[in-house]
Amino acid sequence: MPTSPTPPRAARSISPSPARSSPAESAMSDTSENDNPEHLTIQLNIRKLPALAAHNRKLGDLPDPPTWRHSCKEDTFHILCARIRGCIPTNLPGVRWPIDGQPYVKPSKHATAKLFQLLDENTYLKSLQKAWRMEIKRGVSPEDVVVHIFAYVQYPEARVSTSVVGAAAGGGTTIHRATASRRAAATERIQQAIDDGQIQAPGPISRIFLTQRLAQDARLPDPEEPLPLPETATYRQAQYLDSQIEQVNQRRDAEEEEHVSKYQKLEFRIQGAVLSFEVNVGNMRSILGLPQHGLDGLGRLGRVDLPRPQDDMEDVDHQDSD
Repeated sequence: MPTSPTPPRAARSISPSPARSSPAESAMSDTSENDNPEHLTIQLNIRKLPALAAHNRKLGDLPDPPTWRHSCKEDTFHILCARIRGCIPTNLPGVRWPIDGQPYVKPSKHATAKLFQLLDENTYLKSLQKAWRMEIKRGVSPEDVVVHIFAYVQYPEARVSTSVVGAAAGGGTTIHRATASRRAAATERIQQAIDDGQIQAPGPISRIFLTQRLAQDARLPDPEEPLPLPETATYRQAQYLDSQIEQVNQRRDAEEEEHVSKYQKLEFRIQGAVLSFEVNVGNMRSILGLPQHGLDGLGRLGRVDLPRPQDDMEDVDHQDSD
């Protein structure tokens, strides 16, 4: 009897479970373009031109100024630029923000320099608020969000030298490469100043520092003029280190002299081999019953041929009394 085929089973539908959202994703869903702050915390970063350079790092003598609060309703783009210009130091020669300079905003935390966005009067507020929202999407609390703005300033390649040696000699203020020939000339000039009594012989560290500074100046001081020494904290530190080295050397020399006077080498022949041992001289004198001073002077005195008197004197002090 033929059997009827078994009908196929209906496929069981599986409803997908809702995916869990991370805190950053939940923050992204909660933050929309309408959620804009009333105030922004601005951090200005000063860099040198050209703008958007890949390896444009922080400048040593241009520290980033403190942050400030920017009101999105009251502060305009001109107020923002005025605050940026007020943060540029005015006491450094050749460093200034161009008159037509415009700031850049870092759109996200890990954005590279080429992705920085130029701010202008029409779009600056939207760009700042967008950068603020990107930080909120990362899970940063609103009160901790900092928007980074970059200002690119004119920064001279050859900074003005603070060398007192070059300024006093009138040899210019531009820093030069301390080549081997310039260092040799500086070493000769320092030795000449020492021989002429213009300066005292500097220590090893001070001499290296002074040679480097003289080699970097535009020209060496004239031989007829006294050689001025730098009045900088670095040179004073070098002099202090030289004084410490001198104290260590003096203490080491004293210890060596004491060791030499206290210990002497004696050679012993043991099974055909000659061995040298350092022996405490004071202990040997005590063991042998000798005085604690050298006897070389007595030996030399015995070898001196003293002149004898021509006429003998009568020894009345040792005559036998009758």
